[in-house]
Amino acid sequence: MSPDPVRTGLVSGTVVTAFGKPEVVNDGAVLWQGERILEVGAAAEMTRKHADARWLDARGGLILPGLVNLHHHFYSSLARGLDPERQLDNFGEILDGLWWRLDRALDRDTIRLSAELALADSIRWGATTVFDHHASPSAIGGSLELIAEAVERAGLSAVLCYEITDRNRRRFDRNRKPESRLRRCGSAPVHSAGVRLRARYKNRLVLALLHAALIWFP
Repeated sequence: MSPDPVRTGLVSGTVVTAFGKPEVVNDGAVLWQGERILEVGAAAEMTRKHADARWLDARGGLILPGLVNLHHHFYSSLARGLDPERQLDNFGEILDGLWWRLDRALDRDTIRLSAELALADSIRWGATTVFDHHASPSAIGGSLELIAEAVERAGLSAVLCYEITDRNRRRFDRNRKPESRLRRCGSAPVHSAGVRLRARYKNRLVLALLHAALIWFP
């Protein structure tokens, strides 16, 4: 893909160039073209040097490298304002009375909508890479692809995985084996995931197989 010929810059903000040993540029500017940052420096010098660029006003804000959210559940965007209709006194009751009821109710439309809401929030708060842990027992097939399409439309990077536990064993066929697969989503490989243990309420342990995918977007 050829780079976008339009050079765009963000100006009139405080630029922090890195988190390890950050360089802080007061009244700074960042210039980029396509997906590549071309230059960082003082706003006055940058706008003079690149007068033909399209400059956006940061309005005195903080200009940082994109943040990384290492643990998200996109479908939780739909929980805002939900009433569980009973008092929930501990984490187990919250899982059983809210989150597991919500993920069982997801269909393709609500999976897509919840991903779009979560991605919009991520953009708003400066997170450009997100790890999403997904579960939709009533709509498993193609669920990660729906989320992947939303991520690509949003222009962010994401790692997506699907989690399976035995908590739905009475609703679904226990003898059906998880599909082991390695495929591609666009130009990005989709990797089969590993195994982890997860504590369940009432002192039970549930073996969770993250079998479906870890989708990496460069």
